[in-house]
Amino acid sequence: MARTGVQTPDMVWDPSFETWASFEVRFNSQMILMSSDLSTDTGLFYGFGRLDRERVLDSLATLG
Repeated sequence: MARTGVQTPDMVWDPSFETWASFEVRFNSQMILMSSDLSTDTGLFYGFGRLDRERVLDSLATLG
C-alpha cells in the first residue's frame, strides 16, 4: 500500500450474495478489485500467498 499510495479500501458486503453471483465468485477466498466508478475490475484472484499479494498490489495501479 505504501508503494502504490492506496489507502484502506472500502469493503462492500452484500448479504444476499447477488453481487457474488453476478461476478461468478464461488468461494469466500476469491476476490475482485473494482475501480471507484465500478467500470473496471481486475478479474478474479484465487489465492492470497506472497505472489498473489504482489499481483493484487500491481493490479491496483491499473484501476486508477
